[in-house]
Amino acid sequence: FLAGSDGEALIARTRDLEDHPTPSGNSQAALALLRVSALIGDASLGDRATRALQVVHDDVARYPQAFGTALIALDLATAPDRTEIAIVGDPTDPRTAALIAAGRAQAGPHTAMAAGHPDDADGIDAAPLLRDRPLVQGAPAAYVCHNFSCAAPVTDPDALRQALVR
Repeated sequence: FLAGSDGEALIARTRDLEDHPTPSGNSQAALALLRVSALIGDASLGDRATRALQVVHDDVARYPQAFGTALIALDLATAPDRTEIAIVGDPTDPRTAALIAAGRAQAGPHTAMAAGHPDDADGIDAAPLLRDRPLVQGAPAAYVCHNFSCAAPVTDPDALRQALVR
C-alpha cells in the first residue's frame, strides 16, 4: 500500500502492483521473502511470498510485460530444484576464500549462499543455513543442499564446483 494502515484515515488505501518503470513493493517484498526464506530455512516466509504473488496472479497472466519483478519472484518460488550453499571456515583462510569463489562462480538464479565462521554465533543467528555445519577435520567446508536436503560436505573448490553442476 502507498499509505500505512496506522496513518490518517483515507477514503481508500491504494497500492501499485505493476513493476514498471520501477518494481512494485509487492513484487520486491515477495522476492525478498523468498531469498530470506532460503537463508534462514523459514518456510512461512515463502508462504507469505506466495500470498503476495497471488494478488497479481490474474494480471501477470494477462500483462506479463508489466510484472517483471513478480515474474522473477514467481520463477524463484516455483523452481523445482533450489540450491543452498553453506560455507564454513575462517574468513581469513585462503581455503575458505577459494570455496566462496567456487560457490559464487557456479551459483545460479535459484541459489542461496551463506558463509561464515562456525564459531560466530551472531553470524549463525543471522544466517541459520550455517547452523550445525562444522569444519571437516579442521578444514573449511562447503555444504550443498537442494531444497534443504544436504549432501556430504566438501573441502575442495573443484569438488564444490562439481557438486553444483546439475
